[in-house]
Amino acid sequence: MLFFFFATTIFNQVYGQWNLLFDGTGGGQKTQIGFGVSSLYQFNLPKPLIGVHINTTIEDKDIEIRGKTQGTFYKLNASYFFRQGKQTVGSFNAISTSDTIVVPYKFNQTVSYLMFEIGRDFYLFSNKKELIFLYGGWILGANIPFYRADYELAPFDETNYILQTENGWKKNRKEGQAIFKAGINIGVDFYVGMRGQLYLETTPFVNVTSEKYLKPDINIGSRFFLGLNLGYRYEL
Repeated sequence: MLFFFFATTIFNQVYGQWNLLFDGTGGGQKTQIGFGVSSLYQFNLPKPLIGVHINTTIEDKDIEIRGKTQGTFYKLNASYFFRQGKQTVGSFNAISTSDTIVVPYKFNQTVSYLMFEIGRDFYLFSNKKELIFLYGGWILGANIPFYRADYELAPFDETNYILQTENGWKKNRKEGQAIFKAGINIGVDFYVGMRGQLYLETTPFVNVTSEKYLKPDINIGSRFFLGLNLGYRYEL
């Protein structure tokens, strides 16, 4: 609920500024707000992340492509994907003054994402009754991952044995920095009346900047993603 409150507040403020801009240029004739559920796929997780999103679309001027007039619109989007993780196993050595033992561990990694996007879409196709619209375009934005990692160590005599780990090792860690992302968006609208429509979108994107701040054992991060959005939006 807090996510929706802050996201709606941000969009209302941004829309107010954008509306002034577009009013001055003759555009901005139609503005819509949408919300729904999302899923996010990355290759190194067993299951997709599930999330929620909210967006605002602002109609822009028509453009001409190959002699045909195409409608365009700008979009602001915010989404949050709930935590997903994976587990691996391994072992450390632990030494004493006279002996060395093996200490097994389970290594748990999880990640959740907060994302913000701006993009521009172009209407590509509509049926004769104009109830279905296909559109596509580009997106740019920020991907903010929240990584968590912890080691579940098997019991051992910590008084007499010293665990052999690399410098800077921590049993529990949290990491996260904003990453610049870029991608494309392809979607379809299904008009359902009452100035509203259902939409389904697919968004392949890549993290343009790397995650060099992560320790080597945190390997849950990814550069390539595929997002899916299913939702409903209506004209304000």
